[in-house]
Amino acid sequence: MSEKRKDNHRRILRDGEGQRPDGRYSYTYQGLDGRRHTVYSWRLEKGDRVPAGKRDRGLSLREQEKQILRDLADGIDTNGSNQVLNDAVKAYLDSKHKLRESTLYRYRYFAEHFIRDSIGQKRLSAIKRSTILSFYNSLYVEKDVSYSTIAMLNQILHPVFVRAVQDGCLRLDPTAGIMKEFKDKNEAATGKRFALTKVEQEMFFGYLDADESGRFDFIRPFLNVLKETGMRIGEAACLQWADIDFTAETIRIEKSLAYHPGEDGKSHFYINEPKTAAGQRTILLSPKARQEILTARKLQMQLGLRSPQIDGYSNFVFLNSRSLPFTQCTVNGFIDRIRLECNDRENEQASLEHREPHLIREFSAHILRHTYATRAIENGVHPKALQRLLGHEHLDVTMNTYSESQDDFTMAEAKKMWKVS
Repeated sequence: MSEKRKDNHRRILRDGEGQRPDGRYSYTYQGLDGRRHTVYSWRLEKGDRVPAGKRDRGLSLREQEKQILRDLADGIDTNGSNQVLNDAVKAYLDSKHKLRESTLYRYRYFAEHFIRDSIGQKRLSAIKRSTILSFYNSLYVEKDVSYSTIAMLNQILHPVFVRAVQDGCLRLDPTAGIMKEFKDKNEAATGKRFALTKVEQEMFFGYLDADESGRFDFIRPFLNVLKETGMRIGEAACLQWADIDFTAETIRIEKSLAYHPGEDGKSHFYINEPKTAAGQRTILLSPKARQEILTARKLQMQLGLRSPQIDGYSNFVFLNSRSLPFTQCTVNGFIDRIRLECNDRENEQASLEHREPHLIREFSAHILRHTYATRAIENGVHPKALQRLLGHEHLDVTMNTYSESQDDFTMAEAKKMWKVS
């Protein structure tokens, strides 16, 4: 009977285990691909010390063995799990031939700037749920990266890990449901969803419409149309004159404009189709929206502005003073400027009248969409009709999105049950 092999400390080595002349341990096994693979460690057991002058921050050899044997028993490709995340991301993006070119450019840009030199260098098997959450938290807290950017990164990483699970490289997807957990731990990340109150809405647009300084001549029609139609910023920004039927008093929404970095790292305008069929819809052209659109047209003609051509489209309804479409950043900047001026005036008036001021809360352009939906529900618009007007694919999206803004309205409706007819 042959003598059992032992290490330098006289410990018996198991099948597949070995110790090299320099003292490093190895474990060789046959993977699911039929090939032989080897892993290494300076420590045999978890409690062993790393030899002086050596670095070993990973698992001990037998910890790795235990993990490998478990993976093999469950049909997990241990060799695939050793793939570096950067390589997995590249493989995923290279396979997405049906993605819009602009979307693919944006994904590559975000992967290059946020993933590559950080978490991207880790092996798939080394990335746990806590790793992803820590990565997102560090971006949000330490680097002041916005929630929307983190959500975009998750749109890249989630399918990468889903594919790794489907291919048998990983047992679990570390990104599953992680955005909800991230939002719960960082409540300020998205900000509470709300609609402007009727008072806030009247104050803001009353101030905007009454201003005669000329500073807001370009943005005024755009903001009023957002308020009147509930369109997304990108949908309103790329409206063409051909999309508006003044006779039928309708607006046809078939595309959306985006402004983000391209393959060259510089930001460009892109026009995309809606993500779902529900996004293509026809909505009402209200008298106020009609008036504002014609005002925008008159201003452009007076100044001789010429619409640019973007992805083959031109003749845009809304242009800024440089003959370019509005971007989200620009629109939100104007909103904040108008809001602050309006609040300053209200503070002065309240001081003169010896009362508390009614101030407008900080809000973004997207809140005008929430406000439109809230006013619609308050005025009895059927949820199914509102769903179509907003371009939501499913009714539950409409109700879940805007139900949080309806507390006062809900209580008022409930009280009707107690009224005597």
